[in-house]
Amino acid sequence: MNWKWGTPGTKGHNDGGKPIKVPVDAKTGQSAKVNDPATWLLYKEAKCYHEDNSSFAGIDFMFSASNPYVGIDLDNCRNAETGEQAPWGQELIKLVNSYSEVSPSGTGVKMFVKGTMPGKTGCKKAYETGAVEMYMKNRFFTVTGEYL
Repeated sequence: MNWKWGTPGTKGHNDGGKPIKVPVDAKTGQSAKVNDPATWLLYKEAKCYHEDNSSFAGIDFMFSASNPYVGIDLDNCRNAETGEQAPWGQELIKLVNSYSEVSPSGTGVKMFVKGTMPGKTGCKKAYETGAVEMYMKNRFFTVTGEYL
């Protein structure tokens, strides 16, 4: 899928006034749905749409019951200017030992692991100087491909 920046408060998001990331079905230009695979694209297709259309801010990955991945999002664990990691972020990246990349803001890290989450499909908890989020379905991660 692709994504674009949305207006704060759209679609019921309580986002504290910050712009939000909205998944887009690039084939139609309409919002993509986390529970409708017909609105998703393969990575290769999403990349082409992104390269050909400046209205898309980037590419995202959909977590669903049809794939074996859990996404871990570390918020506010990285200095966007220097790339320096907070110690707690470094510790979790090392512990997870999986594919990790810089988030679109540059201040976080996205990790992808094969697995499941017991009892929940997602959660978010404050941790150290940031937050840790984990999701396994009905959620998308914006991605950069900027490998750590």
